[in-house]
Amino acid sequence: MNLVDTSRPIGEGEVDGREYHFISKHEFEADIAEGQFVEYGEYEKHLFGTSMNAIRQVVNSGKVCVLNFHPQVCTTNCAVFFRL
Repeated sequence: MNLVDTSRPIGEGEVDGREYHFISKHEFEADIAEGQFVEYGEYEKHLFGTSMNAIRQVVNSGKVCVLNFHPQVCTTNCAVFFRL
């Protein structure tokens, strides 16, 4: 299960919800403004991040959620907090 949202376009052979959750840049920025991401950052002009909703889905399904934050993202935009 992939928890990462991205604003980049879906690639050939990719499936939404398998590789990433693909959302528009506008929606991503609105979610950032609303504090919906545990962490987020920009890579090659596209936004990537882990949303609180994605974590809740894992926890609510009875699974353990393991997060692996990328150091490059967290050096500039890490807003780590847990309000499950």
